[in-house]
Amino acid sequence: MPSKLMDSTDNVGELNTTSGISERRAQRCYEYFISKGIAPTRMQYKGYGQARPIANNNSEAGRRLNRRVEFNLYLP
Repeated sequence: MPSKLMDSTDNVGELNTTSGISERRAQRCYEYFISKGIAPTRMQYKGYGQARPIANNNSEAGRRLNRRVEFNLYLP
């Protein structure tokens, strides 16, 4: 089971734009770990864009929390 890198954004901007930003940011994290010697087969990445907020987007503090990369690590 591979570890997962998941990126989310706030709701500022168009849905298709934030989804693309999210996917690229997750991919860059994935590429960074590969450059540090982690095998690509041990990871997956996904950009969720605005789809998975953890805070209210009505304030800067909430939007800041929603702009994040999460790591779900699988340790064999």
